[in-house]
Amino acid sequence: WMFSFIGVIFHFPLAFMGQWSLPLEARVMAAVMLFWVVEDYLWFVVNPAFGWRRFKRALIPWHKRWFAGAPVDYWMFGGISALLFWYAY
Repeated sequence: WMFSFIGVIFHFPLAFMGQWSLPLEARVMAAVMLFWVVEDYLWFVVNPAFGWRRFKRALIPWHKRWFAGAPVDYWMFGGISALLFWYAY
């Protein structure tokens, strides 16, 4: 439910404006992707059981693939988000 809820919340501005276009949808999707990357990273940083010093591959087994000190998902969604923002603006 959380993923659906976030998707709905991020689409509310489009519903309130009564507008939809491909650039606006790209902006929403880019914001959702960026939100999930930031939310996941902050979960580790703010969590007293982890902190930023324990943000390591060996201590976080559910993120299986890492690159340059961060999960590959962060890099992938960050890049896609940047491309979507570029398109949207």
